[in-house]
Amino acid sequence: MILSMTGYGTGEAPLPGGALCVEIRSVNSKTLDARVRMPREYSALEAGLIASARAVLARGRVQITVERRAVGERAVVPDLERARAYAAAVRTLAEDLGLDGEVSLELVAAADGVLRPAVAADDLDEVSAALDSALDAALAQVTAMREQEGRNLAMVLGADLLAVTAGVVDVRRLLPEALDAHKQRLAQRIRELAGEAVDRARLAQEAAMLAERADLAEELDRLESHVAQFGELLDQDGSKPVGRRLDFLAQEMFREANTLGSKGADAGIVHRAVEIKAAVERLREQTQNVL
Repeated sequence: MILSMTGYGTGEAPLPGGALCVEIRSVNSKTLDARVRMPREYSALEAGLIASARAVLARGRVQITVERRAVGERAVVPDLERARAYAAAVRTLAEDLGLDGEVSLELVAAADGVLRPAVAADDLDEVSAALDSALDAALAQVTAMREQEGRNLAMVLGADLLAVTAGVVDVRRLLPEALDAHKQRLAQRIRELAGEAVDRARLAQEAAMLAERADLAEELDRLESHVAQFGELLDQDGSKPVGRRLDFLAQEMFREANTLGSKGADAGIVHRAVEIKAAVERLREQTQNVL
């Protein structure tokens, strides 16, 4: 089983006067890029939050949002001290700049932190415990979604891997006939040049070299090896990230398929090489989302 880097999850834990909510969104990325949005009163807890997420998520571009949600008639309360300080600062600014104008209720109320959820935020130990609980619930949902997405990805990757295997089988089937035809063309060319002033030993040597270049056995062997390793990684238990290794193998498969197309001395082989490259390209695209 493989895991996808795509996932979504939410978690909630009670706090006095309301609840602490955590939302996690994860998409593909080469590394773990975790970004956190949370009330600044909780900023001391951010490093621990990221460490906990890193231990579970491993890779992906992750957005973690932490919010307080208050309940009841006084779900939102004013911070009078902050409001007075903000109003005084605006008045001082107006005086210093010689500007006219009144400090309005709307202006003060719109200032950051003047109106805030009534959830208790003083006891960081209590908040930390609630954050751990909400984060665990959100991470569990993300992991479950990553597993489901991983199962879907494995089916798609498996189908394309079968297409690569079928292409290799076809090339092996076509190769003996293609080599014979290639050798016959070379022999015909040699006979045509027999009456001309040519170095027959050199011509025979070059013919042998061309025939060797047309032999695709090594490329096919390497391609089959990559396919086998890719399949083994798909069947792993998902406990370790395999996305980077799958991506590497897909690149190597593409390299070998490209060589098949350039060395193929038969139209049928070239056509199969193009089909293999198309399947491998699909593999490369899909592996970008594998953890």
